[in-house]
Amino acid sequence: MGESDSERSLPKELIARAASFREARAACPPATPLQAAEVAEIAVIVSEAFAAVGVQATVVGGSALALHLPSVIASNDVDVVLELPTGLRPTMEEIAAVMAGLGFSKESGRHWALGNCLVEFPGGGIEEPVALIGTARAPLRVLSLEAMLVQRLRSFKNTGSTEHGMQAVAIIGAIGDRLDMGSFAPMARTEDVVREYNALRVLALGHDAPTVTVAALLDLYWRLRAPRVQAEPEPAGRGHATDVTPEHPSPPAILDVDEAPGLPHPE
Repeated sequence: MGESDSERSLPKELIARAASFREARAACPPATPLQAAEVAEIAVIVSEAFAAVGVQATVVGGSALALHLPSVIASNDVDVVLELPTGLRPTMEEIAAVMAGLGFSKESGRHWALGNCLVEFPGGGIEEPVALIGTARAPLRVLSLEAMLVQRLRSFKNTGSTEHGMQAVAIIGAIGDRLDMGSFAPMARTEDVVREYNALRVLALGHDAPTVTVAALLDLYWRLRAPRVQAEPEPAGRGHATDVTPEHPSPPAILDVDEAPGLPHPE
């Protein structure tokens, strides 16, 4: 069988980089999280390969967080949303032609493997703001940190995901006053996660922020779920008072909502 048009159009440099990446990762034990530099490398390879056939790629999920906050969050795979100029998703055959051309093998579901590195192609399109990360030669389209934070807050609110609650705390604590409130606040209001943001912000900036636990997040989740129930006052010394100084600036609270009794106050 001859090469497809997609395989023939792939730059040989990308195919060689994919082979080098696979060889380098072969020395890592299975399930070793990807370093931010590894996420960036495989994301560039995949993004440029799809760009060569007219498909736009955007990095999302935990891999996007790893690119934004490399010292805080690791990623177990690389999540990439693909879109044609029409806004539609490429067919499975079109995706397969590019990924096979790079040396990937098909795994279960939406995953493709390059050795022990997994790439997933979630469905849907990108409506949220994106950021460009990387060099001028190889910029990556990455879902904006503000959009990522809203997604994590929405998941925490709707499902009680402590993993996403912890990631929201990590984002708020790490980004400081670099959070673009002009972009974030309208999205937070639209998704109705302002109360979740304010409450998790207090945890993120508190004296005990480094030791925020799953139990504390679950407690907060249920308190947010029952805003009309007066919570028991916390014992003295267990409050989450903010610890913000000029040396440690913080993103501001959003103060145009009524907070439930007993929740950590944003200011």
